[in-house]
Amino acid sequence: MHTLSGKQTSSKLVLMLLLCLVVALLVGVQPARADNVTVFQMSGTFSDNSTVSGTLTIDLTDGMITASNLSYLGQTYTDILTQGAFFGETDPGQTPIPVGYDFAVGIFSFAPQLFFIWPGTSTVDSLVGYGGGSLCSFNASCGPDQEGDFFVSSFDAVDGSFTGLQSGQLVATPEPTTVILLFFGLGLLLLTRSWRANASDDFSR
Repeated sequence: MHTLSGKQTSSKLVLMLLLCLVVALLVGVQPARADNVTVFQMSGTFSDNSTVSGTLTIDLTDGMITASNLSYLGQTYTDILTQGAFFGETDPGQTPIPVGYDFAVGIFSFAPQLFFIWPGTSTVDSLVGYGGGSLCSFNASCGPDQEGDFFVSSFDAVDGSFTGLQSGQLVATPEPTTVILLFFGLGLLLLTRSWRANASDDFSR
């Protein structure tokens, strides 16, 4: 009688395991996409202790920011104004030196705006295959450009003043498939432990 109960429990565990495997496979088998779009979580603190947070959506295949949802001083910044390689200043006749990738986002116009620079991939001015990292700030300035200057991200106010970024970073958020596979692995571990516990009980009986 005890052995039969153990077999029934083992059968239930096997069925649950197979169900988890099927779900993981169904989620993992997604239509192939030409673009690799990733959402990055931004966090940063300016020199006046104000903070910025939110998300940037980046197409890692084309190396372009496709969407912005940043919050700063009670406002939401979603209007992408400019983006691209940033070279700073270059003397006449000299070759520009890439400093990073720059991105400006506003509310409805060019002021106020948030202006960010960060080291990308390739020659630091590309977002193709970007994986996240620090924003250019007082704690981690970017440069120098051809003239020897260094740069930080900033908030540019309507009156022309700006506030420099003290520190900040971009972190890639996990893809849904990755999260599900993580839970699948955890479930597999729990099921294995449960199966071993039942097998041990059956053996002792």
